[in-house]
Amino acid sequence: MLPRADGHGGISHTVINLANHLIERFDIQLVGLLRARNQTVFDIDPRIDVRHVVDIRPYGPDGERRDLEQGGVDEHGEPVSRKIIFGRQEPSAIAPLDERHWASSDEPLIETLHQVTADVVIGTTPALNRFAGQFAPAGAAKVGQDHLNFPMRTGAAKPREFVRQTIEALDAFVPLTRADERDYRAMIGDATTEIMAIPNPLSWPAASQPSPLVNKVVVAAGRLVPQKAFDRLIEAYAPLADARPDWRLDIYGTGATKPKLKRMIDALGVGSNVALRGYSRDIPSVFSQSSIYALSSRFEGFPMVLLEAMSVGLPMVAYDCPRGPAETVRDGVNGRLVPNGDQAAFTAALEQLMDSPDLRQQMGAAALADAAAYEMPSIVDRWTELLVRVSVRAG
Repeated sequence: MLPRADGHGGISHTVINLANHLIERFDIQLVGLLRARNQTVFDIDPRIDVRHVVDIRPYGPDGERRDLEQGGVDEHGEPVSRKIIFGRQEPSAIAPLDERHWASSDEPLIETLHQVTADVVIGTTPALNRFAGQFAPAGAAKVGQDHLNFPMRTGAAKPREFVRQTIEALDAFVPLTRADERDYRAMIGDATTEIMAIPNPLSWPAASQPSPLVNKVVVAAGRLVPQKAFDRLIEAYAPLADARPDWRLDIYGTGATKPKLKRMIDALGVGSNVALRGYSRDIPSVFSQSSIYALSSRFEGFPMVLLEAMSVGLPMVAYDCPRGPAETVRDGVNGRLVPNGDQAAFTAALEQLMDSPDLRQQMGAAALADAAAYEMPSIVDRWTELLVRVSVRAG
């Protein structure tokens, strides 16, 4: 189960990517809580059964459904838009802390769970994990997953208690990092739920050899949102724009902070060295034509973009934000891990790699070697072992 089987976002991307490979070993059904598009953003293997629980696609004036963002009218001629649809809803009685869950969607989701004939039911958010734990069919193993980190998920008392109770009702819970695994184990104490970290897999096979790392390009990619903190990256890079004018910083992605970032670039006078490149459909090529990857996020669940950089042999510079970079970036080996928020240290780490082609090659080769642990066959094997184990216990 996932919030959207048809939409953008990290959960949809990684869950569908994994399901497309697990289908070689299991029968799979994807259950998306909300449907807002006619076509899925990510390709889903045709052997996978896809079910959408709540359809929130609005009708256009001609009676044809169209994208939610465009608005429209319903079958009664009433205006429909994302804001109107969401504004009409009452919070879920089962998962009130998640704005994607409404009282009107509780029963359809429960009914869907009662109709499935599964050996294992997997949730991918705290709310869906709660539904799995309470309403999975008899005899099915109940597994939870989370794509956000422990500190962010449990920072307040009410969400922490919700998460603790939810996990204790599951047969197994799968966070993304070993640090989260330790924290969740400590939180649930003597509860019998198996806690085992499994990272997200690479979206594509690792390269056969490292990138040449000769182009004087520092690259970053992600949604242009406050979490990704590209403002921190631009500020850290600004001193290098004059000191290393033959280098440039390319930032790929779209999002709400683009105007703010553009104003910052103009105010710092670094427009000739720093560019917002927009969305790219060929990130592997973009990365392989760069020489350093920079991650400036304020927090992460598990930064897939670091794995993607590693897969082409890019050395990395990353803030040690919670949580994930510390498990992928080995400071001084495959990149530089900088204390979170230490702008001067981030600038110095970039400068070190800019000035040393040999160090870039050495760290890039180590990054490519480390990427093997995150390739799809390895992650599929780990999931297969867990799914077989919990289904045997439950059955």
